[in-house]
Amino acid sequence: MPKYNIHELCRFTTEFLRLKLGKGPKNIKGYSLPGKIILEMYEYLTPLERQVASFNGADKVKSMREHYMECSHDEYIQKVSLILGEEISHCLVVFDVVRDEAFFILVLGQKKGDDEVS
Repeated sequence: MPKYNIHELCRFTTEFLRLKLGKGPKNIKGYSLPGKIILEMYEYLTPLERQVASFNGADKVKSMREHYMECSHDEYIQKVSLILGEEISHCLVVFDVVRDEAFFILVLGQKKGDDEVS
């Protein structure tokens, strides 16, 4: 299994979210599995999002976060692909607004520069 720079990926993801939303996760952990990288993020909501979520607005906050990720998806995937040196087949994002947690599951494709012949 290739060795990926998970620390750099976590740092980049935190900074990317901070630049796009004004706040990144307080805690982030990354794990490399065969064909996947999983990022766990905790305390990622802004103070305003936490306030809205606490007043029965969790669905609204989740919807806003999902919309943001749809708008930023291509840029994020392109930059992550450069960091890892491998194409990203797709990225699954799961938000738990009530618990202030998010999970990114990056499904890896083939390495950049590798031409696979079948």
